[in-house]
Amino acid sequence: MERRSIRKAWPLWLVTAMIVVAGLIVGVSCAVGLGDTNTPTAAPTTGDTSAPNTETAETRHTVAFGIPYVDRLNRIVERPANAEGEPLQQQRSDWSPGDPVVFDDVMLQETKYGVLPFSAKHGPWEISECRAEGYSRTPMGAVIAALHLDFRWSGCRSETAHRELAETQIIASESELDERLAVPRDQLEQYLARVIEGSAPEAVRVISFRPDFVTFEAAIPGPSSLWGVARVTVVWKDGGWKYLPSRATTQDHISDISGWVRLQ
Repeated sequence: MERRSIRKAWPLWLVTAMIVVAGLIVGVSCAVGLGDTNTPTAAPTTGDTSAPNTETAETRHTVAFGIPYVDRLNRIVERPANAEGEPLQQQRSDWSPGDPVVFDDVMLQETKYGVLPFSAKHGPWEISECRAEGYSRTPMGAVIAALHLDFRWSGCRSETAHRELAETQIIASESELDERLAVPRDQLEQYLARVIEGSAPEAVRVISFRPDFVTFEAAIPGPSSLWGVARVTVVWKDGGWKYLPSRATTQDHISDISGWVRLQ
């Protein structure tokens, strides 16, 4: 597999946003053909569940979160006490084939990897150093998993945790893993400082869904009512979603996201 550059190793959503802001247009050929944007093609089952948390919502919010803020897209962003993020009390997803793709319970949280979505229905339900695990086997679970996997893999400061994450939740070649680990620490710190706020995309659309394979596009707002677009693929393997960095691509900017599904 061809080696990826250090820049391309960074999260694709942020790379695309930087390209749009700079006024550049990057054209790439897409690896997966377009399909129905929101209609799944096969019936999934929900992912593995863990024991529910018995704390009340009021107690949990008081203990686990600070004062929220509103980002530039007028979305409420929570500040968890744990910089890794705070998983929400788990609920089983009632999504069925043919239902629309909706993010009706997403909480955006400011983590040390950027602003990331959390859902009681779709995960993640378990958090540890650099890792977020436990997602529903649905389009929504796949999208949330992909965001966490890409940003956490890119921003993990622990070399040991980074390697463990790559071995369990990323499907990539040894050269890709070695190159990501070779990014200088000071360069990574500067990068994270620039992108910590507003990194969650504004909206997504599912291009292809099967119980074991999901491709979707994420729209990142830029100047002059334009959005950058990144296409991402994850696969269901060994009981969870795995990220395929080699299938991630950036596309030209677009001027309309009508019909896309917003994260909040």
